[in-house]
Amino acid sequence: MLKTNKYGKKIRATYNNIIKLQKAKYECPKCKTQKLRRISYSIWKCTKCNFTMAGGAYSPYTETGEFVIKMIEGE
Repeated sequence: MLKTNKYGKKIRATYNNIIKLQKAKYECPKCKTQKLRRISYSIWKCTKCNFTMAGGAYSPYTETGEFVIKMIEGE
């Protein structure tokens, strides 16, 4: 967490939100458990089933990717 007065409030808040997104656990699309973690830039790995996938930089699913999936499914 960025807790210094050196940068502005908006920059600190944005940085803190990004860090929370990176560190959170997400649902694995293969085994459906909350074990999907960020390994490196846009690489995500499930610690239970070792499923590895490419995703967004800070979260495994981007808004654009979700939109494309909905378009393909026909919703």
